[in-house]
Order: sequence, then structure tokens, then C-alpha cells
Amino acid sequence: MTNGNSGRIFYGWWVVAAAFLNLFFVVGIIFYGFPVFYASFVESLGFTRAQVTQGFFLGFLIIGLPSGLLAGAIIDRIGARWVIVTGAGLVGISLLLMGRMTKLWQYEALCALEVLGYVFAGPLANQVLVARWFRARRGQAMGIAYLGLGAGGVVAPLLVNYLIRVYGWRHALEAVALLLMSVLFPVGIWVTRSAPEDSGLMPDGLAVESSTAAVAAARANEAAAQQFIEQARSRQVQADANYQSAETGPQQVSSTKARVRAAIADVEQRRAQLEQAELNLQYTKIVAPVSGEVNKTVVVGLNVQPGQQLLTVVPLDQVWVTANFKETQLRHMRVGQKATIHVDSTGRTLKGHVDSIAGATGPLFSLLPPENATGNYVKIVQRVPVKIVLDQGENRDRQLRPGMNVVPDVSLR
Repeated sequence: MTNGNSGRIFYGWWVVAAAFLNLFFVVGIIFYGFPVFYASFVESLGFTRAQVTQGFFLGFLIIGLPSGLLAGAIIDRIGARWVIVTGAGLVGISLLLMGRMTKLWQYEALCALEVLGYVFAGPLANQVLVARWFRARRGQAMGIAYLGLGAGGVVAPLLVNYLIRVYGWRHALEAVALLLMSVLFPVGIWVTRSAPEDSGLMPDGLAVESSTAAVAAARANEAAAQQFIEQARSRQVQADANYQSAETGPQQVSSTKARVRAAIADVEQRRAQLEQAELNLQYTKIVAPVSGEVNKTVVVGLNVQPGQQLLTVVPLDQVWVTANFKETQLRHMRVGQKATIHVDSTGRTLKGHVDSIAGATGPLFSLLPPENATGNYVKIVQRVPVKIVLDQGENRDRQLRPGMNVVPDVSLR
């Protein structure tokens, strides 16, 4: 993550950190934290559950789709930096005003404003931002930035629940808005830069390299051309000295000057060839961000297009199990408890431990969570995702693959 020439951290990684914070606050608040307020809206303002959830649905339908095209055009024209700052401001202002709303139409209008801010400061602008700073290490940079989305999904529900419980839902909205703007405004203004060229840098922090025979030959040609220029200039001086004594002197001087100009043009051409060779050298290496099994989607002789996916890397050294336990089974379950996983495909039993328990049931985080009852309330046992991580060396033979069925058991003692 350092600049190869100076040893300092490449500034692009600070931009990745800014994208991490943008996704943490904007996506984390809207998709994971904001639904926590639904119960308070229903209880305090008299909205129905359907009215609360349709606010964002209408916002994405009416505002989200066309504003995505608008945001892309603006990013191409002025860069992602100020688009993200504007989006953060729209999200913060909509949350502040929601703390004072009393009518359903006010809620729907503010939802539309919040969706517009999400489109401007969300995944689209941050993907473009990271892509312009990284080429060879773009996958690694994108992965780090998108950790902010996952972290927001974990922290936002817990933070919003705490603020509502301590300060009430109106002050909780105001607190979240002020926190978002106090972090994203300084980061967007003083840290974020739309492209490395704005700071006089190159993508990935790589300086121009010359380690191939083509680059060496181009430099040799440049030196030879430069020597030819010096020789031509010497001949020009000699011609100027003989100008007065030779009737054809002026014509010889003009001819020599023409050769000098031709030699200079040749040097410029060789220099352009050198820069092109150095640029082509950077395109010869494609490094995977992680180690794992490769699934190819192309064959030898197939024509590919720019941006086409050629293969998929599955990191089998980092697999885990997502167990959907009933809520009645979580009474004594804690993080760190030992677990055993029986794999259906191999019949083996692997050892692991509970890594984390989701903040809520899976359906609660969906855009339109299902209603369990239409008339009289019927209690339905919900399931909560529990992440179980394998102990070191348990999947050494890599027989446990993503998507397989397993039967987990957690020791509650």
C-alpha cells in the first residue's frame, strides 16, 4: 500500500478510507439503520406499516432510477468528489427534517430526498472514485471500501436502537444526521480527490518503470538521436563560420537546420514510443486479490470484450457457515461458544466457534419486510443468522465449499 518510489502510503488508500466511511454512513443508515425507526413512526405518528415501507419504495421508483443516470453524467463531468459531498448533505438534511415531521406527505417527500442523497453518495459514486485511483489493485481497493457497507449493516441497527431508547426517535434522527454530516463533510472536502491526476499522481501509485528490452532499446535510440542532434548542431556552427567565404553558405545552413529539426522530431517520436512501451508494460500483469479455486468462464481462442468477466476466484481458505437458528434457540447462545458442523457431502464433522450473531432476523432488513398476519395476529417463530467460523486447519483439504448444506450444533456450555 506504499508508493514504490518514496516508501510513503499511496494517497489512493486515503481515498479508499473515505469511500469506506461514505458507504458506512450512507448505505448503513438507509438500508440497515433507518428501518429501526419504523416501529416509532407507526407508534408515534399513526402511520401503518405499509405506509412506512412504501416511502422508500416510491422514492427509489420515482427518484432513484432517473437520478442514477443524472448522477453518472455529473460524475463524468465534475468528478465524484463533489457529487458525494452533495449526496451526504441531502441525506443529512432529510434526516434532520424527519425529526420534525408530523404528516405522511412530509415523510414521503423526505424519503425521496434521502433516496436522491443515497444515489449521489452511495455505491455508484464511490465505485467510480476507487476505480479512477486503482487499476492493478482495483479489486483489493473495492473490497476494502465495501467493508464499510458491511460494517454499517452491523453498527447502524445497534446505534439507532440505543439512540431511540435514550433520547427518543426524533432526537435520534437529529443525532444520526449531525454525526453523518460532521464526518462526511470534512472527509469529502479535505481528503477525497476525484482522480490521481488532481494530485499529480498515477493510478496505483506506480512510477514509470523500464525493465524490458523494448524500453531499453527505445532509450538507446533516444540517446543515439540526441547524439545526432549534437553532431548536426556542430555542423551548423561550421556552416555558419564558412558562410562569408562560400557562395553556397546560406543554402548549406538552411539544409543543416532542416536536418536538426528533423532530428528533434525523431527524438520526440522515440520518446513517445518509450512512454507507450512503459504503459504497455503495466498492462501485462493481472494479480488476484485473494488465493483460492479458479472457475474459468472463457476458453482458449475466445474473443473477449473490455469489462468481460474471465474467471471467478473462490477463497476456500476463508469459508464460514451461516446457520439460521430459531429465536427460541438463542437464549443461551453466545459469541465464542464451540460448535460442530456435520457436512452432508463428505459425512465429516468439523470444529468451529460462534463468530457473531446477526442484529436482527433476516427478513427485517429487506426493503419490504413480510407481514406475518393480515387479521388476528399469529405469532411465527423467526430465524436469526449466526456466523460460525471454522477452527484453524479444519478445512485444510478444501472439501467444504460455499453453498453446501451442513448441520451445525453449538455447545451452549
